[in-house]
Amino acid sequence: MSATETPKLEVQIREKLGSRYSDRVRKEGFIPAVIYGHKKGPVHVQANKGALVELLRSHAHLIDVVVSGKTEHCVVKDMQWDYLGDNIIHVDLERVDLSEKVTLEVDLVLAGDPKALNEAGAFLDHPISKLEVACRADSIPENVTVDISELTTEKAITVADINMPAGVEATTDADSVVAQIKIAKEQPEEEVVEAGEGEPEVIGAKEEEEKSE
Repeated sequence: MSATETPKLEVQIREKLGSRYSDRVRKEGFIPAVIYGHKKGPVHVQANKGALVELLRSHAHLIDVVVSGKTEHCVVKDMQWDYLGDNIIHVDLERVDLSEKVTLEVDLVLAGDPKALNEAGAFLDHPISKLEVACRADSIPENVTVDISELTTEKAITVADINMPAGVEATTDADSVVAQIKIAKEQPEEEVVEAGEGEPEVIGAKEEEEKSE
């Protein structure tokens, strides 16, 4: 994404901090956030929930944050979710220069329909859904696409196999498995025991019989 396409997000400074005030901010339709980095002090802000969520859903990583009339280039460094994992409750925004190298996570997108999935019991195992990358702040990809159309049961695709965009380097462990096709093992059939067969002996039953004789 080039600098001219960088989305903007207007935020307001938060004067009162703490969980009590953060909860109040959320009830009013905002998401608490903090801007930090570049040897400047942190600035606690609040962003309109609808505007921020829309940016994040569009895979925006670099954002021009407007606070008190001043624009700062920031990357989304971290997001905190509620205990159900449904709602964002806090966002960390790190200041950057457009030409500097940054490290962050982007989504992995699998593309293609491997023929090996037509085999009996075959299923796709996708251990990781995000990839950590390093690149210039103004060249962050929305996501990284991995072609799995030629994937077989013989060999998994690892991070080292990914064809990365120009200027983007994967920093996730090169041996990490991105996708592989596995074959489900057949479960052994359970033995059906006929009624009356293999009935457990009742402890004490034989002893009672002997006493009654």
